Amino acid sequence: MAVREYFWGSELTEAKKTAVWDPEAEDKDLENESSGITHFLFLKQATLGAKAKDGQRNLIEIEAEDFDGNTIKQPLFSLKLGQNESTVLDIGAQPPLTLRLVEGSGPVFVSGQHALELNEDDMDMFDDEADEAEESPMVQKKAQAKKRPASSTDGPAKKPDAPEDSDEEDESDEEEDENDSEMEEGTPEKTKKADKAQTNGAGPKKAKTKGDAEPKSLDKIKQELKKSPSKPKKRNKFANFVKTQYKLTDDKAVDELWTWYKDSIIST
Repeated sequence: MAVREYFWGSELTEAKKTAVWDPEAEDKDLENESSGITHFLFLKQATLGAKAKDGQRNLIEIEAEDFDGNTIKQPLFSLKLGQNESTVLDIGAQPPLTLRLVEGSGPVFVSGQHALELNEDDMDMFDDEADEAEESPMVQKKAQAKKRPASSTDGPAKKPDAPEDSDEEDESDEEEDENDSEMEEGTPEKTKKADKAQTNGAGPKKAKTKGDAEPKSLDKIKQELKKSPSKPKKRNKFANFVKTQYKLTDDKAVDELWTWYKDSIIST
């Protein structure tokens, strides 16, 4: 598993009193529900904007779910221009999370870190997207400008004429063909043995890593879940838990565990 961290920020005003953070819903819209991405949001700081009113209290309320899937709604912080204009936060939550400006007109700016826990396949996908994003339109324009022929005072530049074929080029092509055939005929014995070894399946073996270890059996996971003091009541929370805790990537196995867990653990 790998972790990627990104800046997150939101503004609450009289016109926009609510900010909702729910990237898992966006993943479902993009048909990524079965991926192994787990989202976390860590709220770090809140501050009043430049247009805040003097002496006005701005109260922010948070709505989130606890480990068991119960919805919690309560005041998070209060800011007032001229007294306490900013505050440091140390709050972490999984989606969905909602912030509301329940008193005052703002603007209140809340910032934090959006962390993603990824498996190896999703990590490669994110790295590829980041590489593509680095090639900005400005870079592409510069590359196109280099390919264009420079214009002159006499008018648009003309494309250079294609070079005429010469006897020397024909002779060099014939020499290359002869060299290629000689190399094929004079293949060293060691190369032949290596090719034969590869054909027979011989060769260096890849060392096993910690990530190659087989996951625990379902029966063993069930025994450990029985002893666990926490009992998540929603399927998404349960799936994230078993995937992270037991490195379980088979969705069918997760569904089988959830059915057993719901009937034998939650209902008791």
